[in-house]
Amino acid sequence: MTEDELVAHLEGYRAKAITLRFAVTLPAKHATPQEVLDRLHEVRQNLDRVEELMQDAYRVKEIVAREAAFHAAVHEDAWDNEISRYNRSAVRRGEWEAPKERYSEINLATFEQKRAARSAAAKLARAVEVYTAIRTAHRGLDTLRSDVLVILRTVQVLSTLES
Repeated sequence: MTEDELVAHLEGYRAKAITLRFAVTLPAKHATPQEVLDRLHEVRQNLDRVEELMQDAYRVKEIVAREAAFHAAVHEDAWDNEISRYNRSAVRRGEWEAPKERYSEINLATFEQKRAARSAAAKLARAVEVYTAIRTAHRGLDTLRSDVLVILRTVQVLSTLES
């Protein structure tokens, strides 16, 4: 999956999680117990859907993390092979060559592997960013669920006192 495809895929997850998070609010101040219970059900449904999105985003993040680790290792191996080949070379540049010059040649020889590693690292950063946003939405919905439960208990107690 290209970086653009991954970003589009993950941004859909993020947008849906944020929409679900802010689609429900606390019940009205003078809500009946049934209205509060209905709100609790609505919050719970949204929380379940955000949890599903969070699991999917986590799975994508882990797949991308493995890909990033693979590309980093490939780049490191290619760099090591190039330095080894360079050191075995029959042409010696001697003491007149600075290490930075030597490394620049090796870096150019392993440029494609480095590009792939950087691209994979960028994809990983995006996946982590989206996963964190979804986890935050989940936490917000869970807190809202707890608040609605407290309100429901309070409304129940008040309604028994009034009867």
